[in-house]
Amino acid sequence: MQKSVVIDHLCRIEGNGGINVAIEDGKVVKVEIDIFEGARFLEALVVGRLYYEVPPILSRICAICSAVHTVASLMAVEDAFDTESSAQTQLLRELLVQGGNIESHALHLFCLALPDFLGYSSPFALAKDYP
Repeated sequence: MQKSVVIDHLCRIEGNGGINVAIEDGKVVKVEIDIFEGARFLEALVVGRLYYEVPPILSRICAICSAVHTVASLMAVEDAFDTESSAQTQLLRELLVQGGNIESHALHLFCLALPDFLGYSSPFALAKDYP
């Protein structure tokens, strides 16, 4: 006998997502995580803009990973002009991206996951006991 468990909304993830679990004869046979983000059509915001206006606009795509979006948009501008950044600039960008990874992981761990691990209903409830 096949059974499915569907959770349409996962809490405390960045964005929107769900999970689908298929169970046969009491054993999990398939697990699918469905992260669904609708099209945002942010390209339309930069059509007709000057090249130096693009990175600050696109850095606001996401509040969590704004540095990564800035670097990506700078690379797109460089590609459009068929130019390359210096080795030093590339290293500084890599440092910025890795700093963004650290920030994102810290946010996930301390604000999204830790409250569940410690039995709190939210990061705010956790902060009352651990300011």
